[in-house]
Amino acid sequence: MIWLIPALIVAFVLLVWMTVRAQWSPEKRRKELSAVAEGLGWGFEPQATGVDVDPAFPLFNSGGRRQVNERLWGTLDGRPVEVFDYQYTVSTGQNRYTALQTVIHVEDPALALPTFSLRPENAVQRRVSVLPGPWTELLAHPEFSKRYALRGPDHAALRIRFNGPLAGVFESNRGLYAEGGNGHLYIYRNIVAVRQAQFPGWLEEMTGVLRAFYATAERTTPYPGPLAPPLVPPTLAPPT
Repeated sequence: MIWLIPALIVAFVLLVWMTVRAQWSPEKRRKELSAVAEGLGWGFEPQATGVDVDPAFPLFNSGGRRQVNERLWGTLDGRPVEVFDYQYTVSTGQNRYTALQTVIHVEDPALALPTFSLRPENAVQRRVSVLPGPWTELLAHPEFSKRYALRGPDHAALRIRFNGPLAGVFESNRGLYAEGGNGHLYIYRNIVAVRQAQFPGWLEEMTGVLRAFYATAERTTPYPGPLAPPLVPPTLAPPT
């Protein structure tokens, strides 16, 4: 029966996409984000060309026909950031849908980020995940480890960085995706385009998350608490 899980996930994604698609059009979206940029005093690029689409990050490896649409840039909490809509197409058999999500990106070597990918995954989703394991567990934060999969090549560095306040931020702001490394940090919610009216609350949320990343940038020793070796995904038997 485990083969039903991917089908259920696809059905849910299609439902979300149809809901989002009904609420926006490219022209309306462009006007929305232009108004957001004007209200913030930020720059605005309706057809973004300045975003570095780096395939090293899982964000830029989903689906096909990938493109960055509108781009905004300015300062948040005194630090330069850019916000953009990222779009890609997913094909499942004879069905095809276009996903759209709003991403905040910071490029700053001072973040001192280990290479990582963080996404919401429960135990069942990890068994069918297409991302390579193993993932890193934080025993000091069982709620975080239950709800998120944290992956990266340096498990010790990930524990040092995420054990403590940073894990707590993601426990409080559920559903966030984050990817980082080489001075870059991307944060978003999967297939969620932030609407104009939602931007103030969303930027406030992103400010808190970014502060947590910067506050832990100088950490070189583990946060007090129990540690555990990385978890290795189990090998599943083929369905019978």
